[in-house]
Amino acid sequence: MSKYWRNELLPSNSTLKVTTMKNHSLCPHLNIDDVEERFMETKLYRLIHRHDKLRRMNRPSLLDGDLNGQYCSDYNNKVKTQGIGFNEGRKI
Repeated sequence: MSKYWRNELLPSNSTLKVTTMKNHSLCPHLNIDDVEERFMETKLYRLIHRHDKLRRMNRPSLLDGDLNGQYCSDYNNKVKTQGIGFNEGRKI
């Protein structure tokens, strides 16, 4: 997740929020669930997903859970509502 997008999502009362940081120019305009689902439909994703020892490579990071078509938007929502910081609240 971009530091700019995370900052934009953080609640206004969060101690992690930087008020002087610029907003992210692309993320607010994306349907992140659609992007995630399209990624999951790729041949490479499906090929990796079939192999137990490689499957973790399909996660946003090794600390994250598996993609499910809503993983990214659920994580965005946790940042927005709970103000979680970098690498907190993973495995939704």
